Amino acid sequence: MKKWVLILSPLALLSAPILWNVLMPLYYSARMVTVAAKIPYHDTAIIPGASVVSNEKPSAILLERLESSVNLYRAGKISRLLLSGDGQQKNYNEVIVMKRYAMRYKVPEENILTDTQGLRTFETMLRAKSEFNIDSAVIVTQELYMPRALMLADAAGIEAIGFCSDMGRARDTPEAYFREHFARYLALYDIFHYRSQKNSSLDSPNKGG
Repeated sequence: MKKWVLILSPLALLSAPILWNVLMPLYYSARMVTVAAKIPYHDTAIIPGASVVSNEKPSAILLERLESSVNLYRAGKISRLLLSGDGQQKNYNEVIVMKRYAMRYKVPEENILTDTQGLRTFETMLRAKSEFNIDSAVIVTQELYMPRALMLADAAGIEAIGFCSDMGRARDTPEAYFREHFARYLALYDIFHYRSQKNSSLDSPNKGG
């Protein structure tokens, strides 16, 4: 018996991360929608940023997210867009490109929220909650990235549903799958680290002498 335990224990340790990476998307699949008509009304859609071309045009990935968000707005499924991304540099600003696109397609400026410090998805979700007081939202991103986005929204305290923005422009490559595989582990670490810090701050009040 001990021999089998010694053999199986390392196998279990090696297979657990792989199994989690398979089961996690399945867990969130019930909250991932591909048809706009099936999205219940939410006040806000959160659109995580992605790369832009020459600081002027959205990349294929970002274009899909923006077009899908505008479609939700036109369908009356949302009232506002929260555009979150890297907007801290003059020569590279995802948020300006995103906002320009939304306004070009008749989303009024007063219905557009911008977050120039959404450098990572978890930061986007945490700031949506803390800075913009968003408690529930539609997240708009590709199916590949949606389970991680929903997991991070949950950790930030946002009740979210995902609208998958896949339109065929941005094709999922083996490299994208590989990167997302490890991004999910990093997201899990971020959540544990965030919660441990939060618990530490709650458990360490000023006690005075």
